[in-house]
Amino acid sequence: MSISTEIATMDDATMLAAFQARFADSESDNNNTTSNSLGRLRITRDNVEDMSGDIISPAGSFCLYINGDNIYARTIKFRYYDHRWRYKRYDPGADRKNKDGSVSKGSYIHSVLVESERDEAPSEDGSFQCGRPSEYIHDWNSLSKDRQEFIRSCRLMTIFYGEVSIVGVNQDGEEVDKVQIPVEFELSSKTSGKSLRRFYHDMSSRRGLSPNGSDVTLKPKKISGGVTYYDLDVSLLDDPAYKIDDHSKEAYTRFVDHIVQINKWVMDKHNGNLAPSGVYKDVSGDVSASFVDVS
Repeated sequence: MSISTEIATMDDATMLAAFQARFADSESDNNNTTSNSLGRLRITRDNVEDMSGDIISPAGSFCLYINGDNIYARTIKFRYYDHRWRYKRYDPGADRKNKDGSVSKGSYIHSVLVESERDEAPSEDGSFQCGRPSEYIHDWNSLSKDRQEFIRSCRLMTIFYGEVSIVGVNQDGEEVDKVQIPVEFELSSKTSGKSLRRFYHDMSSRRGLSPNGSDVTLKPKKISGGVTYYDLDVSLLDDPAYKIDDHSKEAYTRFVDHIVQINKWVMDKHNGNLAPSGVYKDVSGDVSASFVDVS
């Protein structure tokens, strides 16, 4: 039975139990191209300015990218459908194809999307977890500085799939009426991604509400320290407002298809970049790193 068929036969109680199981598993963290493209949602880290230097949207706003255009807003409404994990790492030596067909240096490397943060995650460069060891490193200080920086650069991200409702301005500063579309929303697993997972976990386990049943309001909040980053303020907008209707089932199927296509694309690149022996390459450039005791 396919995943989409299973979704179509679920009643509300079964779906809620599935949500609870997914988020209960995520609580353990206390110890590009596709034919089925979605809108991409992110939090900006810099001010967005127009040609005159006037600020269109301040840092710490949401940015929705769709069909080549950006829409910016300070708050959004979000309806959850699912979430996955993946690793990403910026590789300054990787080729990046631009929209005009030219090639530039510097690109992000991604792993497949996995259901648990402990799952093995093949990456498009032939490594796993983008080269990050999957086990605990007992003697961190024994690693070279370059190796430490490389491991830090392999970031674990939480990818949320859902429908966003946004009212804001475009890249020209013009007001945009409400847009409501399915999106993928990439967040750091250490900060904003953890906050949103915990909110949905509490929503399902403590309140007995389906995370898919209601919109939530999201607003970024600035956290200052050694490095400035953005977390999320999350609030429940309404009591349950949605049923698992035909629209919901179609949306689930679309997200599942998207994940399958992304993972196939990454795995094709991963297999093409394996070393001749069939084992993964040490992409860090530190040969000794493959033999570090991480047990």
